[in-house]
Amino acid sequence: MVSLLNTLLPRPEALDDTTSPRRPVWSDVQIETADGAERQKMVAENQAQAEHERCLTEAYGAADWYEWSIKYWGVKWPDRSEIVERRPRSLRISGMCPWTVPTIGLRKISENFPQLRFTIRWFEGGMGFAGKAAYAGGDELYINERTYQGMRGG
Repeated sequence: MVSLLNTLLPRPEALDDTTSPRRPVWSDVQIETADGAERQKMVAENQAQAEHERCLTEAYGAADWYEWSIKYWGVKWPDRSEIVERRPRSLRISGMCPWTVPTIGLRKISENFPQLRFTIRWFEGGMGFAGKAAYAGGDELYINERTYQGMRGG
């Protein structure tokens, strides 16, 4: 299994060690109860972390892995996919993605490969939704969503 999202639109490695939700190193309560030199150290550490997050946002469009994933993929974690069928002019890939459909990621990937058309079909058995969408050159060609009853998109 591979990740289509993380292969064609990889999350920046600089965000791998970040946490979500982001929290300051020291809470306001901790800072308020600290004495002089310790308080200054705590404030400086919080400021350094805030500056680091600002730099990450400037460089990558997000300050942590979760924010980036939602913004650029549309999902929290990448897919797990495998090639099912190779044809002379197409490739069929089957996979799973947690929580929702990565249409944001597929649209962004299509920007990087403007000569290709990307079509995605999905169903989610537990919540009863299904759909189909297509992208080319960063444009949404169509998106059709529906509800259903049954195990496999019925």
